[in-house]
Amino acid sequence: MKKKLTLVEELHRMKGLMSYENGQYRNPIIMEQEKPQPVKAEKPQPVCKTINFSGSFPIGNIDKSNSFKGFIDKVNSTIKNDETLAAKVKEGVVYVTEFKLIGGASNFWKKYSVTPDLNNDRKTPYNGDGYTKDKNSPEYKKNKELAKNRAKGVATQLAGKEGLSTINVKFEEGVLQDTLNKVEGFVIDTGGTNDKNTTGWQGKDKVNYKPGQIVNISITICYEPAKEETQEDEEEVVTTGDTTVVTTGDTTVVTTGDTTTDEQTEVLYECFNNSVIEVVYDNGNHNCDHAIYEIFANGYLLKRENRKGKMVNYASLNNKSPWKDKFDDAEIIKSNQKAKKTRKGNKYEMGRRNTFILAIDGINKEFFNADTVGKHEGKMIISAKCVDKGAGKWNAGSDCHKGVGKIKIELPSLNNIKEEVVVKTPNTFGEVKTLADFPACENVVKVMTQGDKKRIQQVFKWFGIGKKKGKKNRR
Repeated sequence: MKKKLTLVEELHRMKGLMSYENGQYRNPIIMEQEKPQPVKAEKPQPVCKTINFSGSFPIGNIDKSNSFKGFIDKVNSTIKNDETLAAKVKEGVVYVTEFKLIGGASNFWKKYSVTPDLNNDRKTPYNGDGYTKDKNSPEYKKNKELAKNRAKGVATQLAGKEGLSTINVKFEEGVLQDTLNKVEGFVIDTGGTNDKNTTGWQGKDKVNYKPGQIVNISITICYEPAKEETQEDEEEVVTTGDTTVVTTGDTTVVTTGDTTTDEQTEVLYECFNNSVIEVVYDNGNHNCDHAIYEIFANGYLLKRENRKGKMVNYASLNNKSPWKDKFDDAEIIKSNQKAKKTRKGNKYEMGRRNTFILAIDGINKEFFNADTVGKHEGKMIISAKCVDKGAGKWNAGSDCHKGVGKIKIELPSLNNIKEEVVVKTPNTFGEVKTLADFPACENVVKVMTQGDKKRIQQVFKWFGIGKKKGKKNRR
């Protein structure tokens, strides 16, 4: 028996018979309950600007050079000339997403002229001859490495406290390390001499030369545009058993059992609380005053009290002259080296120990924020930077003493777990190097994210965390 249509269905059927769409009849019956599907808005693309710069840079004290200041000024000027970009910088949401540096060196090493890679235009390959040392010589290789280190030093300083952070521009995670891994360096034809100045000069051959000790910088800074609200940005909450899933646009938050983000963060705070990080020298082959390093835990610059009770933000493994070197300020310990005599006939040991303590209420309390403690999913990544404190280079081929020291870490919260790694410290001024990758609180994070309610409660009990009335989570 033929189904009888409602009045609304009949009207829709007739409308379909009398109209076309793309050469086809429309469906004669449109169900009343059907609703048009929302069209998902495309995710807005980042808004970016690329800034290029070339200047003469020294190897040491880079942040004091005119070129360093000139580059910061150029980035700042670019920001100020863009009203939206300037507003985003004030909000703290502008990041470096691409960063490329090419370093240069003059074609001269000590007393020898060196065959260059590029002509003095800094672009075209050099195909001539007439210079003392060829590209197979140690002098050329050292010159080329110097060019790379110049660029690495500029990159590290721009990412440091005197760099782009002074104008509130941040580095996207991983960009700096990727840049340091890909830095290029070239020996530039400067007539077989060191740069005479930072602007240009005429050589003995009557040729006008530009400096070779340069760095070319290309940097891209970006921000996310404001996202237009769509129907799909409405919050959707689905609860199944102990699991709650909240979806807003492209963001999904999963809460398992009765844990909260605050409690999970506090677990990490308590796990890292009172951790002890030591930078130690106790071997038998080090006797110099060129071993000072800034030490970072998950990117945070650590501070310590030196043996005079003063707070400093570096580790010193200097051990040559404790009676006159103000930076030889670490705890003096025994080492495999024979003790030295002082000018007054006393003896002192050659070992040194720098102790950094991570305590929620201590001098490194800034470490305890969600971004730092959770940066590597519970791991503790220790890195170091070779620092110039005015003593000059260790030797011609190395700024800081090569490969000295070891790193120790102790976590009292986890039954005093102790780990120790022998490290190779960085040896170029401004160079940042990862020294150690400790698991630390990694297993705790795994328990908190795997969703086993019973095990999570055990973790809370271990660290003394619970939903006590009036208890305030640390931030």
